[in-house]
Amino acid sequence: MGYLKRGQVVRVVSDLVSVLHSYETDKEVRFVDRVAEVEWLLDKLITKWAGYITVLYGPKGCGKTTFFRALDWASHRLNLHERGHSLIVIEYDPESGYVILRGPKGLLEKVMNILGLGILRRLLLFKSTEFKVRLATPLGLTTSYLEISVGGSPHPNPHMRVFVDVLHGLLERLEEGVNYVVVVDEYRVVDVERLIASLNVLANRVKDLNMVAQKKGSTISVVITTSDAKVVEARYRVGDKVMWALIWNLPRQDADELARNLNLYESVSNELGLDGGSVKELLWKLSGGNPRALKRIKELGLKEWLARSIIDPMVNLSTILGKEIFLDYFKEIVDNVDSIQGSHREFHQEFLKENIVVNVSAAYYSVSELPKGEPWIGKRLAFQLPAYYYTIRAMIRKG
Repeated sequence: MGYLKRGQVVRVVSDLVSVLHSYETDKEVRFVDRVAEVEWLLDKLITKWAGYITVLYGPKGCGKTTFFRALDWASHRLNLHERGHSLIVIEYDPESGYVILRGPKGLLEKVMNILGLGILRRLLLFKSTEFKVRLATPLGLTTSYLEISVGGSPHPNPHMRVFVDVLHGLLERLEEGVNYVVVVDEYRVVDVERLIASLNVLANRVKDLNMVAQKKGSTISVVITTSDAKVVEARYRVGDKVMWALIWNLPRQDADELARNLNLYESVSNELGLDGGSVKELLWKLSGGNPRALKRIKELGLKEWLARSIIDPMVNLSTILGKEIFLDYFKEIVDNVDSIQGSHREFHQEFLKENIVVNVSAAYYSVSELPKGEPWIGKRLAFQLPAYYYTIRAMIRKG
């Protein structure tokens, strides 16, 4: 297959989007449109950015994991592997201690054979208390889950080591005319220096592997997703060896659709005694279209969510930084979020560390369209949730 022509991109995007609408999220809610993101995947990632690692960053809960799970599900429903497109998604679930690979069954069977040969070596690398490999095929589909137990591993990103093995496996078993996309979902930025070192090494490896793939008319692209705003600290030190892309919360129309699917307008209206139009505006001003925030509001109620997720963390942060200094500083910059990056470096670093703001200007390309004309979105920085912005304003008013 190799590089896609524009007509091929349009056809595949149309097919994927039509099937994505049937995907149910963990809350039994239909998947909401991500047309722009699907177009990016096909038009940029496997054509112009083939042979590169792309760091895809964005707000916590904006839907990165759900997007790639839905895409994996849809690609198997359409049997895209037979049409020359193979998506492998590698996740790590700290709660269960499992690294999970999602992808075409045949390809994962080959990967499992490769991983099986290195079990003894990997036990030492992971320092695991156990090591299990299980291949499961749900619902009779051609999609599979390869589960690798790494229970007891002290490593914050054990799926990165599995990812390296997957790259070796692809090198040994490259098929002709296939566009491979490998996604490492939710990298946890514990140590920026380690991230920089890893990106420098892996960028060269992916580039070399893509050159081998091109000889067979194939391509290899890699995506590493993260919600840690600190990732941008690596942006200018790694440079052009890695591509940087920004994904954002749902646009307003799609956020409204998700809120309706969750029956949020009714539940919040009953909780606060407001009419539907007021609730609709309020949910947008607090969540900014963040799917996880909307789901948590449904689970906890709006007041409880606001107290737990927004107000308490902001009050604690103001206490740590010094309440008077905190309030005085934000009186000066509250109407210009970009000013956070200015003179008070400590505040800027804390807001990145706590994932309150994110640098939107570090990306080469924005996969999603950012809201226009909103006070919490600047040219360089943006609040991950507008609720943070309005909470700061409220704290300033109260003093």
